Amino acid sequence: MDSIIDKERQEKENSEEDKATRRKRKFTCLMIFFIALFFVIIVSVISVFVAIKKDLDAESLSASHPKEHIRTICELTTFPNSCFKPISKLQSNYLTKSRKTNPTAIFMFFHQAAFDQLNIAISRSGYEYSNILTLEEDSAVESASLKLCNILIWDSLTQVNMSMALLEADYSVNEMFRLRKIKVDLERLIVNATDNMNACSRLEYVSEELRMKISDSVEYLNNCEEILRKMDRVIEMFNPPLFPGVFVFGYESVSMLIVFYGSPYLFLLFLLYKLIRMLK
Repeated sequence: MDSIIDKERQEKENSEEDKATRRKRKFTCLMIFFIALFFVIIVSVISVFVAIKKDLDAESLSASHPKEHIRTICELTTFPNSCFKPISKLQSNYLTKSRKTNPTAIFMFFHQAAFDQLNIAISRSGYEYSNILTLEEDSAVESASLKLCNILIWDSLTQVNMSMALLEADYSVNEMFRLRKIKVDLERLIVNATDNMNACSRLEYVSEELRMKISDSVEYLNNCEEILRKMDRVIEMFNPPLFPGVFVFGYESVSMLIVFYGSPYLFLLFLLYKLIRMLK
């Protein structure tokens, strides 16, 4: 009787061991399958991402002809005709130094064009002010007016120079983050410079030739201000977002990236959960 019981117990233990062995083998096979499937999913996601990135890079301004992307950017301004010639010239000089055009360089070109035009205006203003001082007759009112205009133009030059210094500073951080961080300060400085020039133009005893120089300066400053206000569009021309209509660093972008990269991991967790349920 005892031998029969021992035999049954032995058979039961052997059966349990066989079940455990089969369960372990099944678990190992399924784990290998799911891991392989996971890597296939990851490789597929990366491949799709790389393909999309290549397409976007091909469409970006960085890959286009220099003259064409300057023309495209100038179309964003109120005065595209006055924008194209000086900006394209500045870019040509920039490219001869084996540098790659980027958003910061574009904003710098606009500042430099305005700065150069202001220098022309200050030269004319200084010339007229010097001439009025040499006159023998009483010209106190005229000289005071031209002196004030001269001061205003110099201040505009200072404002634009400060704005250019901001653009050149702190290259250690991400370019897009840095540009957005200083955008408000850049706009404020350019607006101040424009206001100064408009105030100078309204003064009495300012010659028509000087008014024309001032008007040209205001046009360049307006282009500079407008391109700063459209900073996001300029940045996207060089760095198209992975998902259309989504701004870099925006909450929507973060959510989309989480979905894009997180889905395979969530799917794997789901498969592991089903596997554990099957093995119970």
